[in-house]
Amino acid sequence: MKESLKIETITISGLEGKLARPHNNLKIESLVIMLHGWSINSNYMTNFFPILLNKCYHTAFYAPDAPYACTHTGDGRQWFKFDPEQGVDFFKHNKDVESSTRVIEDLIMDAAKSFKIPLSRIILSGYSQGGVMTLAEGTKHNLAGLLVFAGVLLTPRTLQNAHVHSPEIMFIHGENDEVMPLSALEYTKQILSEKNYKLETVICEGSGHSMNELSLQSAIRFICGRFK
Repeated sequence: MKESLKIETITISGLEGKLARPHNNLKIESLVIMLHGWSINSNYMTNFFPILLNKCYHTAFYAPDAPYACTHTGDGRQWFKFDPEQGVDFFKHNKDVESSTRVIEDLIMDAAKSFKIPLSRIILSGYSQGGVMTLAEGTKHNLAGLLVFAGVLLTPRTLQNAHVHSPEIMFIHGENDEVMPLSALEYTKQILSEKNYKLETVICEGSGHSMNELSLQSAIRFICGRFK
């Protein structure tokens, strides 16, 4: 019988976040780090903890809050500064993303030490802006995989530092995503394919720019497959 979900607030590498341990006090053998999107916070990602924990045994889920406050929302956070009124400035945002990747690098390394697991038992995951950060930093490490919800590659230059054993990547994207359209995803896949990354893409019919139970079905398959 599974116990009720308990969510802890912990700090790793200076980032406060939410942690859900495996049910029934099972040993933590693997970890999924979940980076939230722009203008929201770790609470958004905790909505999906119950579904994930019920299928992914011995796996803990940790959702940190991004380091920067988002002035557009009261409790929202952001991984790099973005003003929707100004739109996407690729030159500026490339620089901002690259300067912010150190935060994610420290987070990954400290999480591995905190839970006493190797990098090969960690999946880095992100939604929207968190997906951008996942692709920018995750390719540099020998992780179990990268799981990207509604995210694209803003920083092709970061691939120059990709690990020789760069992880497999699953993209889960809404068919009707107007924030990061499918054309941006195709651009991302083209660049990664040229670098010989192993990619899998799931297009959620009728979905927009969001995470939902439909997208989690494929995510669970990916997580369980990488943590066999």
